This record gives sequence, C-alpha cells and structure tokens, in this order.
Amino acid sequence: MAQIKLIIADSSFLIREGLKSLLSSNKNIQVISEAGASEDLKKSKELKQADVLIIDFTESEFKPEDISNALIMNPDIKALAISNQISEPFILGVS
Repeated sequence: MAQIKLIIADSSFLIREGLKSLLSSNKNIQVISEAGASEDLKKSKELKQADVLIIDFTESEFKPEDISNALIMNPDIKALAISNQISEPFILGVS
C-alpha cells in the first residue's frame, strides 16, 4: 500500500506539531508539508503531490478559497476542514 501524502495547514504551531506527531506514527501516512498561513499554503510546491489536505477552517486565517485554490492546483486532493468554531451560522456557511 502506498503512503498517503498529507499537508497540514493550521495557524497554530502546537496543533500542527500535535497532528504531525499523531499521524506520523502511522507508517501509511507521510506528512510532506505544513503551512501556518494562507500564503504558505499557496506557495507550497508539495500541494501538487499531496493526497490529503487537513486545513484549519477559521474566519481569521484559512478561508474557503484556500480549499478552492488547493483543488485547482491538485484536483485529486481530498480536503478535511477542521475548526474550533461551533456556531451554527459558521458551519452552515462553510457547506
């Protein structure tokens, strides 16, 4: 089985490191890049090679267009949006 190539995009260094540590313990997952800001994600050369993008979806840092841009650069990438926002209007606005 080929390794799943993953990018973690989150403004929090602690969250990125925690996810990287957790996911790297699985031999079938390889974290190939991380981004701490929207601009870092846009400049990521690894985006074209990634299978999965885990992205922090907040109103302040990463936005819906960041996922759209990732899909334009790599139409085969799967995106998993995570957030600490629990308000219903925010969640419904993402759909």
